[in-house]
Amino acid sequence: MPRIVVMGASGREMLLKVAHHPNVNHPVLADSFEERTSGRGARQAAACSRLRGQVSLISAVGSDGSERAVLEDMQDQRVNMRSSKVIRGAQTMREVTLRMAFGGQSRVVYPGACAMLTSQHVLEASKTFQGVACALFQLELPVEAVMEGMRCARRAGAVVLLDPYPATGNLPPEIWSLTQVVLPNAEEMARITGKDDPDEGAGRLMDLGVQAVAAHLGPLGAILYSRGSRPRSFQAFRVDTEDHDGAGDAFAAGVTVALSEGMDMEEAVRFGCAAGALACTREGTLNAFPARQQVEGLLVSQPSPGRT
Repeated sequence: MPRIVVMGASGREMLLKVAHHPNVNHPVLADSFEERTSGRGARQAAACSRLRGQVSLISAVGSDGSERAVLEDMQDQRVNMRSSKVIRGAQTMREVTLRMAFGGQSRVVYPGACAMLTSQHVLEASKTFQGVACALFQLELPVEAVMEGMRCARRAGAVVLLDPYPATGNLPPEIWSLTQVVLPNAEEMARITGKDDPDEGAGRLMDLGVQAVAAHLGPLGAILYSRGSRPRSFQAFRVDTEDHDGAGDAFAAGVTVALSEGMDMEEAVRFGCAAGALACTREGTLNAFPARQQVEGLLVSQPSPGRT
């Protein structure tokens, strides 16, 4: 089974559903409360595992007690956590998410131990990249640590993928020469490139060294930009939508797993679109990510969504 490394944040999220955003000095009562394991790294590692990827997660948690729930949840998802760092005296990353009844949401993040992961920590875990087919990164960890992980992955011969969240336009140029595939949504594409037009944004990234850009566009599907090829559009799959949370994580995981198995970029993007669509059919994150057989079933039942 091809091996995958995911390097990103892991922690605990407190999700509160509210009727509207609270005003200053005026609290609002929540309709429900849920605490769950979160962080892009944790979510994408779990999504890869549910698609039958053999996954290791490089991350950091604290020693405040909440790390136990993170480690237990990832173990339940069959994610190897041996390369993740427990930083003594630190607090595990926490997110507080307010989800409004009208559909919007606000999020506050305390990075905790994730902000303390260093390049040295990554080098100590460098053997994790040996024999790996693909390595998937995000930007919730310190960028120097992320780039060290990318260097380790490239030296090991792995394909390096980047989900550019949280998006910023002030990234070191080296990050693009280390990245082979970028997986942004439309907003992230604009932020990291300074271009509102996705064609121009993708062109800029490829000028900086990226080999391919697979932009996921929600109900509009996805667009694939590759060096030497014209852009290719992928229609969205038709599903009954329950919750959009985690769709981008499932897309990134789907593309990563597909590439690790030797699929070409077009096949991988279509596989990712199917995974992302199915993630919208259930509420939640870790347990809402689709299983491999569900993705394969959707690809068979809806053969028409594809390249244009």
